[in-house]
Amino acid sequence: MSSCLVLLLACSSLGSNDDPVSDEFTADFVSADLWLENSRELIMTKNAQIDQNIFYADLPSDDLKIEIILDAENEVSKVNVPITPSLSKTLYFDYGRLSFSETKLDGENYLISAYADGRAYAHALPDGGTPSLSLINSVGLTEHTIRSISTLAQRYSLKEKNAIHDVRISEKNVSIPESVSLEKDFTAIMNVKQGERISISLSSDEPHVYFTISPSFGSDMEHKSWSGPATFTGDISIRVFAAEDLRNGSFTLDVKRL
Repeated sequence: MSSCLVLLLACSSLGSNDDPVSDEFTADFVSADLWLENSRELIMTKNAQIDQNIFYADLPSDDLKIEIILDAENEVSKVNVPITPSLSKTLYFDYGRLSFSETKLDGENYLISAYADGRAYAHALPDGGTPSLSLINSVGLTEHTIRSISTLAQRYSLKEKNAIHDVRISEKNVSIPESVSLEKDFTAIMNVKQGERISISLSSDEPHVYFTISPSFGSDMEHKSWSGPATFTGDISIRVFAAEDLRNGSFTLDVKRL
């Protein structure tokens, strides 16, 4: 990031306003020539990253269902925010801070915005032109919503950095060979969307190896197999354990998104 842009970011954090856009925080406040190229470079870099994990999450207070994308170091890379069936916004982060966003209408880039301290300080059309205030307001998210999304995304990032589970399941279909004993359980974490159908099965030569799902989908029982819809959006924990002392604790856990 250029030193010029850093200075502009620092200056733009002054003041406060609960509206999505205030008089001093319009596209005229900072010329697109000074930041638009930076936004394009960052957006291209984030979209080109391969080793990323997607986490689905709800923001009940704003009635939003969002997708949080973490990079290979479990830093927040971007957050996809569907606003309406035709309108969506993607927030792009750099070094843990919200930097830019792209707003798309019917899949086409509609507006690019720059942020500091969670507030938009500049906007531009994709061609570098100046958008009208009515256009900015029509596709904006409030400062409160932006901060809520950023806080939730950072919470997922911190959770993954401090994770103590054995495996995070991100694939559609996965088969995991592992082993357990009375002293050692196995835990897999999986992010699910409400209504998504899931199938989990456990195979082992030992009859006393089971798994549980937490939070449960209506049943706290020990399972050898389970299939059904997710009743919420978020992370579930699949814990495989031995109910008795085992001669051979080897097992295979098969998980499918149907």
